[in-house]
Amino acid sequence: VSDYDRAVSLWGGEGGGVNPYALTYRGRARSEVGDLDGALLDFQRAAGIFSSVDKNNNQAAAARAQEAVTLYGLGRRDEAVRIARQVITRTPGFTDLHVMLAADAWSVGDRDN
Repeated sequence: VSDYDRAVSLWGGEGGGVNPYALTYRGRARSEVGDLDGALLDFQRAAGIFSSVDKNNNQAAAARAQEAVTLYGLGRRDEAVRIARQVITRTPGFTDLHVMLAADAWSVGDRDN
């Protein structure tokens, strides 16, 4: 994670000009070491930058997908499901989100979804 911290600092730091790819990669690394809160912040910031600054809807959707999975891991089910549904409505190719939504539906006894 420290390498990604360094990359974030080299590519814009913690301000609005940070490279969103560096944030996404750091978010993945944070998630792998169990820092889900830190990962969530990185994915949220990356999605915002991809969407508003870069106008890169595909990368914004990918960051939002990671945000949804991370929220689910944090036990924030309602937020995760809402975001996952928003993402797959616009960008249906995110298999992880379909799997997450199916597992969630199964866990609450909704066998039809």
